[in-house]
Amino acid sequence: MACSNELTNGLQKHHNDLFPPLERPPAEVFAQAALYLVLRDQPSVPATSPWSSLSGRRLGGDVDKRIITVHTDSSDPLSITVDILGSRCYNLLIQTSSGQVLGKFDNIDASLANPKEVHSTLNERLLRTSVISQPPNPHTAPSASNVEKLHVFHNGHKYTLAIPPPQWLLSLGDEVRAATKGGLRAPMPSLIVDVKVEVGHAVKKGQAIVVLESMKTETVLRAEEDGTVKFVACKKGDMVEEGKELVLIEA
Repeated sequence: MACSNELTNGLQKHHNDLFPPLERPPAEVFAQAALYLVLRDQPSVPATSPWSSLSGRRLGGDVDKRIITVHTDSSDPLSITVDILGSRCYNLLIQTSSGQVLGKFDNIDASLANPKEVHSTLNERLLRTSVISQPPNPHTAPSASNVEKLHVFHNGHKYTLAIPPPQWLLSLGDEVRAATKGGLRAPMPSLIVDVKVEVGHAVKKGQAIVVLESMKTETVLRAEEDGTVKFVACKKGDMVEEGKELVLIEA
């Protein structure tokens, strides 16, 4: 017991030394991530088309803008404003939630060399950065935790940035969750060991509904409230993805 107390006290005393705060990625990483998102979402226009030479200005003369919010494990949300000046020309402004400017880049020449590599010129330096997108779970409604992640490989380091869904999509997610209340979802990729109910069965709160196995560990999904089974979307022996809705119980 004494050794345990000494270890706990030592961890508390030297916590900052043992677990230093993560450093914020350099501004170039945020810039490359923002350029990747903008370039990825732009319609593809052949170089021979007259539309490829048009600027990014709207008919009223305003510059087309896009504001991207980025989360990291080491910082508050950041805002990246991208001015689209032309088919390959951009201005970027990277700011914290309090308005502190972390980076400003003007007249950036940028393009996607391939679907996973951004080429750009920042401060007269040519950067080649790989960006791998990890889409949100398609079986789970949009939420603050179900987000797209960008894995950015820059100067020999890997950084992971989270791109939260827009507010309008989050509101749709709230509606989906309300409409599917009572749904039991796979908490991880799993094997269905047993399904203990059928459509139309009346169930009680806490009753075992589905038995899963993942990494040699069994998990029992139980009814969260009394109700009736409306549908069953799995059977014994199925392999299911994380987030897949398996059974819906209507209160």
